[in-house]
Amino acid sequence: MTKVRHQLSRGLLAAAVLLVAAGCQRAPGSGAASGHRQLEFVVVAGQPEGLLFTLPQGFKIQPGEQRIQGAFVKSYRLASDSGELPRQALSAIVRPLAAMPPRVASLPPDRLVLAMAMSLRQRVCPSSFTASPIGPLAGMVQPSFAAVAACGQTPRGGSETTLMVAVHGRGDLFQLTWRERGPASQGAPRIDVARWQQRLQGLGPLRLCAPAAAGGPDQACSKDVATSRS
Repeated sequence: MTKVRHQLSRGLLAAAVLLVAAGCQRAPGSGAASGHRQLEFVVVAGQPEGLLFTLPQGFKIQPGEQRIQGAFVKSYRLASDSGELPRQALSAIVRPLAAMPPRVASLPPDRLVLAMAMSLRQRVCPSSFTASPIGPLAGMVQPSFAAVAACGQTPRGGSETTLMVAVHGRGDLFQLTWRERGPASQGAPRIDVARWQQRLQGLGPLRLCAPAAAGGPDQACSKDVATSRS
């Protein structure tokens, strides 16, 4: 854990930029369902790549998209969860690298993700924080990294555990965050790393795909994902 915190402390500047609420656009026709495993393709218009991932079963798209400081976000939550503070929430974020400070845009995904976690600790739960790195994404050619951070007590009440994923594309930084709320705990909560690794696998296979003329992922990339899922 000491090693993890040392890594986290090196990227606080990146966290200050990346933790601004921002978002992404869902391409028309990208939500093609395959059984209960719906594919989502998020892409910024005019950019060379978008992120293709699998929407977890039971999640639905939230209306509205945001654009703040050049970044885009699309939000999802459990269809069965109608509360103001959802028990689980998923966000897909795209930030064009050209809109980021050069020294932040050039940071590798592991430093970006770990810096986000450290910023969460300082802002939200300095006395009940823990984090666990997962590592690069299996099967992802582009630089990528995933980690899990948890707060035992948050200002909104209860605990919160967040899976953080970052993928460095040619023109964009792609992020997925999967947050889960639970009862408050004394001190830092225990992270069930195996459980979150399984959830990460369920989001995959994650791929960066060129957009097709119709707005969804190109056919070759879609076939690659279909083959990997079979």
